[in-house]
Amino acid sequence: MTGLAAALGAVRRRGRWVWRRTGVRLAAIQILVVLIAFGVAGMMTRAAIRASNEAMLRREILGEMASLQDEMARFGEGRIAGTIARRTRLWRGFDYGLEDRGGAVLAGRLHPPGRLGWMELRQPGPDAPDAFLIYVQQTPRGRWLAVGKNLAAGRRQMRMVTLRLVAAAACGALLSLAVWALFVRSTWRRLANIADAARLVADGRLAVRVAAAPRRRPDDIDEVGVALNAMLDRIGGLIGELRRVTTDVAHDLRTPLTRVRQRLEELEHAADIPTARRQVVARAQADLENLLRTFDALLQLAEIEGRSLGDEGAVVDLAQLAQRLAETFLPDVEAGGRRLEVEAGPALAAGDAALIAQMLVNLIENGMRHTPPGTTLRLRVAARADGAAQVVVADDGPGIPPELRQAVLTPFFRLDQSRGSPGSGVGLAIVAAVAARHGARLSLDDNAPGLRVTADFPPARRAFAPRPVRG
Repeated sequence: MTGLAAALGAVRRRGRWVWRRTGVRLAAIQILVVLIAFGVAGMMTRAAIRASNEAMLRREILGEMASLQDEMARFGEGRIAGTIARRTRLWRGFDYGLEDRGGAVLAGRLHPPGRLGWMELRQPGPDAPDAFLIYVQQTPRGRWLAVGKNLAAGRRQMRMVTLRLVAAAACGALLSLAVWALFVRSTWRRLANIADAARLVADGRLAVRVAAAPRRRPDDIDEVGVALNAMLDRIGGLIGELRRVTTDVAHDLRTPLTRVRQRLEELEHAADIPTARRQVVARAQADLENLLRTFDALLQLAEIEGRSLGDEGAVVDLAQLAQRLAETFLPDVEAGGRRLEVEAGPALAAGDAALIAQMLVNLIENGMRHTPPGTTLRLRVAARADGAAQVVVADDGPGIPPELRQAVLTPFFRLDQSRGSPGSGVGLAIVAAVAARHGARLSLDDNAPGLRVTADFPPARRAFAPRPVRG
């Protein structure tokens, strides 16, 4: 039952996903319109055929009644019963009925209900009740004379017409569906390519563009692709200019700040400077060091965001990388009164090993910097069932409030309790940039207590596989 419920849930989710597609809703509306049109046409056709058949039956019945009236006028009413019996035996397509004033049957099988004119009569038949359209007149002697025709043949004809109309409606719906599939399939493919390009750009691959379709007359979807490409060109130019300006400013400021730091070092080691002044110089030098680290982080962030990994990347052994970094950081972690636990299983990711290492370094340093002594840092690397690699860096420290977990991934954002500690406020921004460059999904969660940072890398075989984006 659990498997059936899961399968039904998957079908419902798939159905909701399909129904959200605009093309599917338009196709459903188109098919509904076709069915309604065929339904209206069918009802009108049935009504017209029924009216035509009834008019024809009335003419035939009136003609037969006139023939009987003529027979009575020529040979007298006494022979009418024999005439009805003879015509019934020869079967001319009509049914008759002749009764006296008391209701006794004199000839035929129809039993007129005792009133004149047109009516529909139902009488028991050998298999099922028969329906007749009859016309009743009184003879000169006051007898009831009825002439009619069985409606079964006409109703069979109406059923055949109805079945053919239903078949025509089904064929029309299938034809509409086929035309829709031929048209919308290409449209969906082009829209999916535009959506893929937008997702790749959102992942940081600003060089992606929507390929122009080889059409002499571009349609509205082509215009969307052209507009998106123009927007990406503009955004790419602005971002490139911003990075260039940021890098130039950082370089230009770093050089004089480095000279100032060198002079402060000379001043700090001067023999004739008082102790109080030496302490002031040391604090200024520490501030300069922190400022220079900030510039270095800015340059590193700009380099990461501007670097193109291409469509193919080298395969990185994340387990080996994590073990090597753990061995490097273990002395510093233990010196700070913390513990470092590593659980590294086989896991591969495609990308730049140096950038992934920088991401792990920043996460470990972030845990060392913002947790108290006695905290346990855990670094775990594992491969998921789908071939994706997962890297988790967790601690049992104070953690980050849920409403600030996305904000800490932006440059220079620092929590209030961290403003007095050393750091540039760019470390987690670099982590986010590296994850974006590798197509990894980064999430910050509660470790109950503490913070858990998870990076899910795509499978190495398709992390940077070419994904065609065509119009």
